[in-house]
Amino acid sequence: MRYMALLTIGAIATAVLAGCLDQPSGPGGDCLCTAEFVQVFITVVDEGGLPVSGVTIEVTMPRTGQVLDSGRLLGGFESGRYAIFNDAFKDLVAPENRDVGEEIRVVGSLKAPIFDETFRVGVPGECRCHVRKVSGADTVRVR
Repeated sequence: MRYMALLTIGAIATAVLAGCLDQPSGPGGDCLCTAEFVQVFITVVDEGGLPVSGVTIEVTMPRTGQVLDSGRLLGGFESGRYAIFNDAFKDLVAPENRDVGEEIRVVGSLKAPIFDETFRVGVPGECRCHVRKVSGADTVRVR
């Protein structure tokens, strides 16, 4: 019975750690990432400060010229709130930019471009578990 309990605990621990196996280990090999899926959001507002719906977001990584697959950016579930980067893309951040941030260019369009902004996103910390915005506005006003 004790053996079965240890196997069950081991299986649970393996499941928890499975999402982190691609993460570098700390000095003691003890990195543990949460199962949370982190996204970086911006809010898009009009000249009056009201949220703008229906904006198409295109994200490009200037260093490589790569355009991110916008289908992997999950919606903000609120009017005017848009994901611009998330954990699905964390491996695209160059190792030398993980702490200082990788530049991304975000263009929002409604039939025509309505904003063009630059942000920096990184994957900081020893374990490199999740992305975060290093610099750039939280709210973007359309032109």
